[in-house]
Amino acid sequence: MDSKVKVVSYSGRIKQLMILQLIDQMVRAQRYLNQMTNLNIGKIRLNCIKRRRNRSMKCPVCNSEVDMFDICENCNYQNSGPNENLDGVTGPNKMTLAEARKAYEKREKIR
Repeated sequence: MDSKVKVVSYSGRIKQLMILQLIDQMVRAQRYLNQMTNLNIGKIRLNCIKRRRNRSMKCPVCNSEVDMFDICENCNYQNSGPNENLDGVTGPNKMTLAEARKAYEKREKIR
């Protein structure tokens, strides 16, 4: 009977060691995933910064650096992206691009 008890306790010890080994592998896997997640988040941040840089352009009125479809801090004109039209009123602007350029040259307020 003692041999059965020893076998049971020995197999119990093996199970404990196997469980500890599995826990260790899980911890290592979690660390690895955390590292990969941090790398991916860093890559995502870099991609966002790169995209933001690619979205910048010169203001069609005053040639200041401005993001596409954004309001220029220098002259307050909202551009319509790289395909700006000279003739039409776009977005919240109350004047055309040609009128805005003339007003900027005369130092008048751009509406």
